[in-house]
Amino acid sequence: MIKKAVCEICKDAEHKYRCPQCKIVYCSLECYKQHKDLCQSKPRTENVTASPTSIQSQLSDIPEFELTEDDTEDRVGLDQLKALGSDKSLKEMLANPHLRQMLVALVQSESPDQKLRLAMQEPIFTEFADKCLHLVETESRNGGS
Repeated sequence: MIKKAVCEICKDAEHKYRCPQCKIVYCSLECYKQHKDLCQSKPRTENVTASPTSIQSQLSDIPEFELTEDDTEDRVGLDQLKALGSDKSLKEMLANPHLRQMLVALVQSESPDQKLRLAMQEPIFTEFADKCLHLVETESRNGGS
């Protein structure tokens, strides 16, 4: 179910921001300052050479949260995710430890926008991103979610 998310701090205004650590939503600097002192997020550490089984167990540890209208706008559907997961060329690209390290650093970053801008200057990362986008767009045109 999609609904407008309300600030989880003041419970009054509609959210505008999301905590990069614990992913709760808040509406203002004042609410952020209140939350910052109480944020119980643990820094995530991941093994870059993780096996598929350990990756799946790590994914099951990611907390679920309700999607807002803003979140669903750019959401990748299940069919598109399956296309990404079964693509042989993407799997070959992910065998590159430098690319995997970049992806881990991006996920763990407190400022993912800035980290993404830097990553997009690396040819291996742009090739990976372009391939992902191509697969998602192709799956969308072929009737995927």
